[in-house]
Amino acid sequence: RLIDIAGFLFDSMMNMFTQQEITLANSYLNDKASAYTLLWTVKEGLSKILKTGMMIDFNYLELDSLDYKNGLYSASFKNFRQYKSFSIVLDSYIVSITCPKRTDIDLTNFAKHLTHLNLQS
Repeated sequence: RLIDIAGFLFDSMMNMFTQQEITLANSYLNDKASAYTLLWTVKEGLSKILKTGMMIDFNYLELDSLDYKNGLYSASFKNFRQYKSFSIVLDSYIVSITCPKRTDIDLTNFAKHLTHLNLQS
């Protein structure tokens, strides 16, 4: 009997997201795998900055907003407003960085460099 791993992963991941988060991600990304992976990496980044890892209920890490500008996704959190997250989506790769909200960070060159590396592979 074959097991649908991708379907299992999607079902498992869906329990980690609120309906609002799914709607936010789907409004920017047509590919569900990318949308859900983006949500996962953003929440994972916040769990690491909080030093809870995967031991925290992911519903506490709920995204409040998700925006897209100049190749970067930016997210804020409902319960942890002091943090923000930036993500870059390159084909099947997603890089997310979570930092304190007041951090002044320009990821434009980083995003361009990643895109260049992705085109070479």
